[in-house]
Amino acid sequence: MVAELLQPHGGYKRILIQNLLNIVTESSNKIFLSNTEQSDIQYNANCKHFFGLASGFKSMMHCIKHPYETITVFDICDRQLDFAKALQSQMSLPLDCHVDEPVVGEWNPPQEVKDSWHIWHSMDVKFEKINLLETPIFPKHSLVWISHVFGWEPNIYRYGYDKLKYLENQLAETNSECIFVRLEGINYGQTI
Repeated sequence: MVAELLQPHGGYKRILIQNLLNIVTESSNKIFLSNTEQSDIQYNANCKHFFGLASGFKSMMHCIKHPYETITVFDICDRQLDFAKALQSQMSLPLDCHVDEPVVGEWNPPQEVKDSWHIWHSMDVKFEKINLLETPIFPKHSLVWISHVFGWEPNIYRYGYDKLKYLENQLAETNSECIFVRLEGINYGQTI
């Protein structure tokens, strides 16, 4: 289908597909400085392990307020993961932070993040590259914040909507004793 759209007679279609391809290519190396959705991740006291995305400050704010045996910050993007790890290693947040493109958002941490950063800095946090689309197995009793990974436009472009729904269901079935929190705050998987 893509080959057909790229034929000379499909000028507008070709431009559209090329622009989508550029977005997908650029997104694989993009750093997200802030979260683009609601700031709270629903807590479940039965969860012993937390897995949260490396983008923005959402994982940090959740973990400083709730007790877990283990905390893992993850991402598929090495650049995002390295950035989050470098920040967490600092005793306080820098006043200004320059990050090379591609970047989403501006460096403007909320005051609550700045005031609580010393707590996050002192916590034992693991940083791990995890691709949710490869159906990883999480420890039982984990709370996993997956945001909108299965509805993210570059992933829809790469895999298609039906394949992503299948992968999302497979992740939940494989980890049935975990709770997954999506962008909308909807939990799925078995509630423990």
